[in-house]
Amino acid sequence: MQKILKLLFLKGKYGITHAARWPQGLLFLAAGTLATTWLGAAAVLLALPLVLMIFCSGPELKWRSDGPVRVRQARQRDMQTEIDRVLVATRKHPSSLACLVISIRDPAPSPDLHDRSATDRIMALCLDRLACILRPQDQIFDLMNGQIGVLVPEIAKPGHAAVLRLSDRLHTTLQAPVSFGSDTIRLSVLIGFCLEDDAPNRSGRAIYESALTALKEVGRDADSGTTARAFASPA
Repeated sequence: MQKILKLLFLKGKYGITHAARWPQGLLFLAAGTLATTWLGAAAVLLALPLVLMIFCSGPELKWRSDGPVRVRQARQRDMQTEIDRVLVATRKHPSSLACLVISIRDPAPSPDLHDRSATDRIMALCLDRLACILRPQDQIFDLMNGQIGVLVPEIAKPGHAAVLRLSDRLHTTLQAPVSFGSDTIRLSVLIGFCLEDDAPNRSGRAIYESALTALKEVGRDADSGTTARAFASPA
């Protein structure tokens, strides 16, 4: 029962986060006002958690010819909340969860790529490439500002070796040349990741922030040729 209640809480929290965004936040407020007027405040309060779980807590799906792949435009805390949800759902599962944060940059920016629409199209291509090689159960988060999060709910043992192999695949896929008008560019791709067992504690925030720390560390060592790094707990 405690596990179910926590899962419902996380779904409701995720739903409220998305319902509060602009412009859907304005529509949600208007709908709530009308419902309160017609049905009464008590009925609305009782129905609100169910409505949020049904309509707001599910991931956005990007449909492809080979089936739906989870690609979600999200903020950092949205990914943290989803990690929490997966942790609760897989508490008794023997496999380990992994969180990857990917940084994508154009190392030699072209004047034609400075506008926002061009950047968005390049990121859309990167998301599409990731969706082609990841499993249906893996989740992709467009974190904006050139960062993509990947949540892998099941990692084979030994975990670090498996995630490093996955990171190599992702790096190779994302670094393939991109044709953009008259330009052909090769993106700079860095990856930081954290397994749930390596994080300071078993929470979405700790796991995500540990992956982000690993990404910053690999960025500082980029000149050495390192492109992916696991989070290492301080001794």
